[in-house]
Amino acid sequence: MKKILVPTDFSDCAGYALDAAVKIADKVGAELHLLHKIKLDDEYDEKDPKSRLDYPESFARLATMKKRFSEIRKQYENTRVRIKTFYDTGNLIKTISSYVDEEEVDLIVMGSSGADGWKEWILGSQTQKVVRYAHCPVLVVKHQWETINLSSVVFASDFTENAVKPFERLLDFVKPFKSHIHLLNITAYPKLEVSDADIERMKKFEKMCWMLPCTLHTYKDLDRELGVTHFAKETQANLVAISHYGKDALKRLFLGSLAEDLINHLTIPVITLNTKELKTWKEVKNDSGPAVSSKKEA
Repeated sequence: MKKILVPTDFSDCAGYALDAAVKIADKVGAELHLLHKIKLDDEYDEKDPKSRLDYPESFARLATMKKRFSEIRKQYENTRVRIKTFYDTGNLIKTISSYVDEEEVDLIVMGSSGADGWKEWILGSQTQKVVRYAHCPVLVVKHQWETINLSSVVFASDFTENAVKPFERLLDFVKPFKSHIHLLNITAYPKLEVSDADIERMKKFEKMCWMLPCTLHTYKDLDRELGVTHFAKETQANLVAISHYGKDALKRLFLGSLAEDLINHLTIPVITLNTKELKTWKEVKNDSGPAVSSKKEA
């Protein structure tokens, strides 16, 4: 892992994500990129310093942002982490799309307070949208992560071929933490029996996990989300990992997404293991033009 991206709006949730990202970057020797979306007047950045004074609101927003970035650098100056700061004025999801490609980002870390009711099912949070479209792993944290303890990690999956690449990403991520990985297959209503084929698929993943302690589990519950939630609690898991293949918008509205449900409702961190091979930004790029980043270093 070489580059970690943290989109930030300087909220408390974003602060939790930043702190977790710094600790992870310090552990694995990664570079940290902070990205802030800011609203500026058109062509403000192209104006000379004197002309910018004619746009007091943009001038004030940019000054405030630079001050916050400066405070963050000072806060973590005693760590070994190199922090680079950027801002962009465009669509956040499109900006992150291009940023991941341009900078070859290995991990996105975001904060979330979850979502409820109609916002959850119709709109979703910005974090949900990043999880939905990102083709690199996305780690979501909701609370202050005092110590990055990944001694117990749950990988919930259907263990098909589509999950192989995501699982390889997970192994790369947790290897420095010497995690115990729990391979979890949820059987939910109406299917409550585990087939021999299910077990054989799980054993393939167990062999991939030879460098770390690994245990196979099958778990029955009313639905997949409850199964993962209950199992994570019973095993005192520090992290839940899930491969997120995505669904089109209509299917997601009616069927939901396990990854997004867990992000909304679990209190422990969740990492979605999207990969470029499985996910594209096509839906985003086709929405009001190409996803072209205009990020600038701050």
